Amino acid sequence: MPEETFWNERYKRSHSSYWQGRSDGPGAPRFHELVQILDLQEDFPQEAKKALNFGLVGFACDEGVRRNKGRPGAAEGPQALRRALGKLAVHLNGDVSLFDVGDVVCLDHDMEASQKGLSGVVARMHQEKLRPIVLGGGHETAWGHYQGIVLARPMERVGILNFDAHYDLRPLLPEGQGSSGTPFKQIAKQRMDIGLDFDYTCIGIQEFGNTELLVNTAKELGVTTVTAEELHAGKMERAFTAVEALLDRCDRLYVTICLDVLAACYAPGVSAPQALGITPWQLLPILEYAARSGKVISLDVVELAPPLDSDGRTADLAAQIIARYIHASTPPPAT
Repeated sequence: MPEETFWNERYKRSHSSYWQGRSDGPGAPRFHELVQILDLQEDFPQEAKKALNFGLVGFACDEGVRRNKGRPGAAEGPQALRRALGKLAVHLNGDVSLFDVGDVVCLDHDMEASQKGLSGVVARMHQEKLRPIVLGGGHETAWGHYQGIVLARPMERVGILNFDAHYDLRPLLPEGQGSSGTPFKQIAKQRMDIGLDFDYTCIGIQEFGNTELLVNTAKELGVTTVTAEELHAGKMERAFTAVEALLDRCDRLYVTICLDVLAACYAPGVSAPQALGITPWQLLPILEYAARSGKVISLDVVELAPPLDSDGRTADLAAQIIARYIHASTPPPAT
């Protein structure tokens, strides 16, 4: 992998001061006590090469949100997520390590260079058997994240599970620029250009949040859709069936969570809050079902905008989602 893909000025090492919180003593760890700082410019320690380890990496960028004419603020998301996650109690079924590998930042509005940097970081993590959890950032995070998965796993059938109010299949901007609304259109084009399937399932779609053009694009691309309206009508089984089918078709799964899939009362601190979004109790069982399959290899949580977040409640909810994903991914000990 070319060195310049991530060893550039856009990669910033994390620091232990980012992880603070109360301590309840031995046997009662919180995430701030579990997380270890790992610099990707150094050799990976042996303990970072266990069968089940997770690595947190921030993507401090909201240039895609600006280009998409949304409300900026997501560049501050990674730090707010660290603070919120650090306070939570750790409940794991097995021996798991959690590393903070730092941030990729956006400089001079050059989102494309930062996405390339993120792809290099994600690829390195996969190569070192470290499961990425990317802390966004706007949903432009997905394009860089997915490129890293492809670099590390070029021959595997990787399906995409997106929890989102929007398809994010918008046309590219002039001169081929992307935005927070284009990542899955970019992925679809890349896949088709090399003769591979685009396997994309989207849960939580808002009918009035997507134009007829986007709905038709999703149909043309064979996207599996479960709407927020269906979940509110009690049709949760539709979502589980869709995820089960996706898992059956794919070798691995990339899960991406846009926090605007949630109702604004739960997640006010996002670029595009949703009055009729889904609830955490609809999202979490589906996410945990996917995680327990053992096929999820990468996760990102995006669109947290701390300047717009009342009382930090969106950050707290996002941290709970990450904690529950980690817990569901760890198999219980054999009996």
